[in-house]
Amino acid sequence: FITLSVESSIIPIEDIIFEHRLYLPSIGLIVAFACFVFYVFSRITHHASHITVLLLAFFVIVLSIAAYQRNSVWQDELSLWNDVVKKSPNKARGYNNLGALGYYKKGAINDAIQALLTSIRLKPDYLEAHINLTGLYYKQGMYDEAIKEIRITQLLSQNENAESYTNLGALYLKKNLPDKAIEYLNHALTLNQYYAPAYNNLSIAYELKGQKDKAYEYFKKAYSLGLDKYPKTFN
Repeated sequence: FITLSVESSIIPIEDIIFEHRLYLPSIGLIVAFACFVFYVFSRITHHASHITVLLLAFFVIVLSIAAYQRNSVWQDELSLWNDVVKKSPNKARGYNNLGALGYYKKGAINDAIQALLTSIRLKPDYLEAHINLTGLYYKQGMYDEAIKEIRITQLLSQNENAESYTNLGALYLKKNLPDKAIEYLNHALTLNQYYAPAYNNLSIAYELKGQKDKAYEYFKKAYSLGLDKYPKTFN
């Protein structure tokens, strides 16, 4: 009970069941089993001890094979999340991670998109899956689809944020629609006037419009706010 209480607390956790959370609670059972084996050895006859050894050897071999097979599941994230969706085909999270962590890291973008679409089909309001799908559509040059997804994320998100509208503006820049991009980038700055990527994308927008002086001013502003410290998203 003491070891189980460490893993099963009153603090809510995302995962109801997690493999590694059973390691500590299992210690008591393992120790009890080991004590039982030693007790049996101390009581049985010499002839019976050979049978016990054979049974224990068989038990160890079976568990070793099972452990080896289980380790193959943990070979990488693709094999892990493939195993998850096979065992829980109706859970959206498994397909989200299969796409965003499994297929994506292997460079299988189309497979990743299909996995994320399955995740969203299972749970239409799954914000993380919509965010991941937006990024994959962008990487594939599917800007209209990315815009649709990012608008969905804005509806699902409880709070507006500058990053989302900056990314939306960047998508319109990719479609060579600087005026539309400027509209969303300016809105991003109303949410966070110090958000450097928004200024950087405004610089690109005005460059496309031929307003080089204004573009340069926004470019300087972006770098004065530490643009190089921000991760590259849709810039």
